Amino acid sequence: MRRAIAFLCWVLFATSCGYGPSAQLSGDLLVWHPLALTVTGPESSETGDPNPFLDYRMTVTFVSESGRRFEVPGFFAADGNAADSGAESGNRWRAVWTPDESGVWHYRVSLVSGRRIALDPGLVGIASQGDGLEGDVIISDPTDGESDPRARGKLRYDGTRYLQRAGDHSHFLKA
Repeated sequence: MRRAIAFLCWVLFATSCGYGPSAQLSGDLLVWHPLALTVTGPESSETGDPNPFLDYRMTVTFVSESGRRFEVPGFFAADGNAADSGAESGNRWRAVWTPDESGVWHYRVSLVSGRRIALDPGLVGIASQGDGLEGDVIISDPTDGESDPRARGKLRYDGTRYLQRAGDHSHFLKA
């Protein structure tokens, strides 16, 4: 009984001090600006076994107030700064997403493991550290479309001769 109480106290302490799974958003909280959601997940290495690229599958589901839904695949990000640090191991997992409407978006992380699970979306895996994390993010409308072209939306092919911006529906003319 004492061990159970001590273990429960340790779990509560660890999660309240940041030792448990956590999620961090980075980027501008604006429509058409990319956001990176970084999750503290299982420790892994590029050459490790289980392989972080084959034996784990991370998917983040974003749902807007209007019901718009995106399922964004995630990836192993080593220490979260591997491009600059050269790290090959760590416990950071990341998904990059670009919201296309303002308002409150709810996200839920699915991080599961299993033999070659990344190759088959039909496989059911075992929940890993970071699985089930949820949160909300408030996205605002961009303020200045003249100095920042992202405020006008991403380019889409609409079947006509020129690409069209998704935000203001203007055509993109490359000169």
